[in-house]
Amino acid sequence: MISFSKDKVLRIWDVQLQVCIQRIAGIFPKGQEDDEFSLSRKEVVSVLQYHDDRSRLFITFNYTLTMLEMKPDVRDRIQSHDKAVVAGIFNSQINQVITACQGGTVFFWMVDTGQKVRSIQNTHEDAELTCLCQDENEGRLYTGSVDGTIKIWDFNGHCYHQLICAGGNPADVGQIILLRRSIIVVGFSRDISIFRNNTLKNFHVEPSEWKGSTEHSDDILAVAFYPTQTLVTGSYDGELIIWNTNSEQATRRMTE
Repeated sequence: MISFSKDKVLRIWDVQLQVCIQRIAGIFPKGQEDDEFSLSRKEVVSVLQYHDDRSRLFITFNYTLTMLEMKPDVRDRIQSHDKAVVAGIFNSQINQVITACQGGTVFFWMVDTGQKVRSIQNTHEDAELTCLCQDENEGRLYTGSVDGTIKIWDFNGHCYHQLICAGGNPADVGQIILLRRSIIVVGFSRDISIFRNNTLKNFHVEPSEWKGSTEHSDDILAVAFYPTQTLVTGSYDGELIIWNTNSEQATRRMTE
């Protein structure tokens, strides 16, 4: 929907979301009728007509006719983040896309319009952010960083817990997997780090003990979970190991 006001401001609206997506002012010609005395005494008549085939909008403001023509945008692409984007997820509860960049900024975007609606800044202070995920209920965000920590957030930017993955030392958190009763973290050693949900009581949380032994010969690069109790880890040397999440023991090894 397009509206034009007495003070010569043109607005374009998204009817479904009931928000203004563009405001155009200061480009319409001035005339006799623009002085304050004239506007207070005379009726202002304005008519809009949009020519769809030629993408032209005609606007009358009393005795003045103005034409606006839509042209292709030849500007450089607008960047959504100042740093490289490391993750993007869709939240069906709020119908928004959530993105995170290396600089530690998390943005929330409306799917229908592409508008940025909120952000969480400096998630890990000066440390680089490496990964992002959300829980099954899509109500909490998990961010991982090169500082060896994972933080749990709500959508208002409140941090509930900080998970200490490497004893407080810098470590690249590569991937986070959320299970029903635990949080699996990999990316900085040959071992699997696990945080059990029943230990999430204080702000700073230390990892629990993984029952299985060290099976990989190189640092774990990626992890995947297959319901109901199968976990697969892959290391930098190409080795895959399959685990049982109930016993936390390795059940199979796959190599080239």
